[in-house]
Amino acid sequence: HLTLESPDLKDVLEHLILGDLLLHAPRTLLLCRLVCSQWARWVSLPSVTYRKGLNWPNFLSVASISRAATIIDEPEEVTDDLQSLTKPLKTLPKLDFRFRSRDGENTWVPLVSSIIYSSNSLGQLSLSGSRFEWNTDGAVNFSTALRSNSSITSLHMERMFLDEFIFEPVLPFLEWNTRLLTLNLANNLFSPASWNSLCQALSQNSTLKSLDVSGSELSDATAEGFSSALRRNSSLTSLSLRSCLVETSVDAVARALYENRTLTTIDLSMNPLTDAAAAVLAPALASCSSLTALLLHNSKISWGGKYILDAFARNTTLRTLNLAANR
Repeated sequence: HLTLESPDLKDVLEHLILGDLLLHAPRTLLLCRLVCSQWARWVSLPSVTYRKGLNWPNFLSVASISRAATIIDEPEEVTDDLQSLTKPLKTLPKLDFRFRSRDGENTWVPLVSSIIYSSNSLGQLSLSGSRFEWNTDGAVNFSTALRSNSSITSLHMERMFLDEFIFEPVLPFLEWNTRLLTLNLANNLFSPASWNSLCQALSQNSTLKSLDVSGSELSDATAEGFSSALRRNSSLTSLSLRSCLVETSVDAVARALYENRTLTTIDLSMNPLTDAAAAVLAPALASCSSLTALLLHNSKISWGGKYILDAFARNTTLRTLNLAANR
């Protein structure tokens, strides 16, 4: 009984479109598309989610008037017509892929690259946990798209099982991209070659604010190069090295921290830091005059914690110190 001018219409439509019916009933999705096409000026959807069984064209229709879209299952209706696929998605401010491609299916890397290349409104892109089929050409095109994109500020690529054959052609985009602020590469298959690619790109980048490489071992072979890259970089304010360090790489990281004046948040938690390592890190961390948050929980620190506390005894900038679950 609602009319076009009803003040309650917007609330009713948003509740209907964002309810469980959207996720599981293709007919309801089609209904939402038809209704919203008439009252699009009244309706602005926070998000829309695609799951297996929904009609892909209908999903795209609703996504085109949303502020974010999440694709949890790979659509079966996807064809090689990338233009028709990317047109509704490239206007979204936020896009999230969360699925594993079928074996031998390499449609999604070109699709995502096309979206990145053609979008001027996409601000947040997450591929976290997705398993795409990559090849060298696809990785190069993906990097080229990121290099030319001027809208993405946050990129999440953690838990994608990316290795050096992907990182080497992809990471150079950081040398040229001046828009990206947040990059999450945690829990991938970093090798010395992968670290070298990241260090080279990080040395040239002057705009990235937050970097997460947690879960990637920083060994002797790569620690010095990473330390050098940190000393050259003057833009990072947040760095996560959770579960990265080995005892022999602590010295190199400490040397970089002595010279850093931009980091405000450092996460070194879940590293097996010996008391000797804590003694090396403490004065280096205390020398970071910009540091406001330091996370060292679950790091197996025992009496070495005294060095940390003594180092920050006269610190006037630190606001958060987490030493939980140590010895």
